[in-house]
Amino acid sequence: MSPTTSSTTSWGETLAGNAEAAPGPDADEVVLVLGRTHVVVVVFDPDLVRLRRQFSVLEGCDTVIVDNGSVERLKIRALVDEFSFDLIALTENTGIATAQNLGVDRVRSRGAGFVVFFDQDSIPADDALEQLAAAYVSVRSSRVAGVGSRYSRDGHAPLSGFVSCRWFRFTSPVCDGGSVDVHPVDLLISSGSFVPLTTIDAVGGWRESLFIDRVDTEWFLRAKRLGFQPYGSCAATMEHPVGDHAARIWAGRWRTVPRHPSERYFYVFRNTVWLYRQPNANRQWISADLVRMARLVISMLLIGPRGPNLRAAARGVRAGFGDF
Repeated sequence: MSPTTSSTTSWGETLAGNAEAAPGPDADEVVLVLGRTHVVVVVFDPDLVRLRRQFSVLEGCDTVIVDNGSVERLKIRALVDEFSFDLIALTENTGIATAQNLGVDRVRSRGAGFVVFFDQDSIPADDALEQLAAAYVSVRSSRVAGVGSRYSRDGHAPLSGFVSCRWFRFTSPVCDGGSVDVHPVDLLISSGSFVPLTTIDAVGGWRESLFIDRVDTEWFLRAKRLGFQPYGSCAATMEHPVGDHAARIWAGRWRTVPRHPSERYFYVFRNTVWLYRQPNANRQWISADLVRMARLVISMLLIGPRGPNLRAAARGVRAGFGDF
């Protein structure tokens, strides 16, 4: 199945009886890794129709849903029960990092060796978990921080690349279509990432005070500094929108940029400034990220609402020089 096509086949059905077809250098090892792989999905006021699409793909997989205090919590519980998933129901929004840490604790108690994270609006391809496990098996001799997926923003756009840091720019390795096309990278997004629990034991959990933005960036920078390597799997794909809305702007070329509520920019700028001050943030990454943040400021000025966006960003910059 392509990453942008709705699936009627569950992950469990895809895996069953498919050991011979499992990608990677060692099909039996892939199946063993999959048998110890659990999924954590963090939700907060999700689109229930889209969430059902995601659940349909994950059906048959050991999955924990962490509800971060959604308004429609009873409907979410009913949907979780329908698919026989596990539910952690929180009474308030504690942030993505706290929810992921709680999810990891739960899957650990259930015997997981690996965890795959998905956002509430991410729709993995039928074979995404299988491809992530195959990618892990192909690089498992190294200290693996995690393996990430490529994504299409809207189901029709081209698939994303991965993030490698150079001075004042980010680059992406080229996916050449190999059966197990796996590349070392510098950063991954949380959604669609496959992480060994042994790595979490060594690196620690996600920093809860960040609440929402830069949570994954901080964790992978920390993992890299400790000698763990993130990888990107070209074959693992998902549908994954970025931001609440998207806009196209001209910044040297036409770019599609995510749009967020103004208050979200407080966390973006607070957490970014704080992260620049941390020992895990290497100078090469900071130089590339400063360019990215400059483009973000331009997009905030172009697409508005300018006043609320800039005020939230200014509050975030000031807060970023403190400790939290």
